[in-house]
Amino acid sequence: MDTKILTVDEIMDMINDIYIDEYPLYAELFNKDSRSAVQKMGKRLETRYKKHLIEVVRTEKMKEYEKSFFDSGCKIIAGVDEVGRGPLAGPVVAAAVILPQDFNVLGINDSKKLTGKKREELVREIEKHALSIGIGVVDNKIIDEINILNAAKLAMRKAIESLTYEPEHILIDALK
Repeated sequence: MDTKILTVDEIMDMINDIYIDEYPLYAELFNKDSRSAVQKMGKRLETRYKKHLIEVVRTEKMKEYEKSFFDSGCKIIAGVDEVGRGPLAGPVVAAAVILPQDFNVLGINDSKKLTGKKREELVREIEKHALSIGIGVVDNKIIDEINILNAAKLAMRKAIESLTYEPEHILIDALK
């Protein structure tokens, strides 16, 4: 493809239709273009692709525990985490999620490291593919009686018990 026959605006529009695995090819083409604006687009594609590869590696590393259980014959694995342990008032809430073994979405991370927009995108993606989602809530009165750590554990237990399927293994973030 000869990028020189396209305007800068046409190239910008074209970038929106490029699949991420094609970024290196297009970056190389754009970097050969004599126009600095097009070369900058090539550099941006290179940067985005490098970030993408880093995210792929991070996500694969994150799934190592899960993969080891699937490899040993486990079929139903739930991931569980709580929210709301930091605030001084209000309930603690936990969610348990069972995803299909082949579920793969980039960007999943600690919610505090995500933008609100990214959290919403991921929630929709997870809800669309989840085999089961369970929610557990423990209110402030119980928190005051049993302390926040035990309340978080109770919320997790409630979330797990509300799943449609009984998990064979449970992955819990940060709690034993």
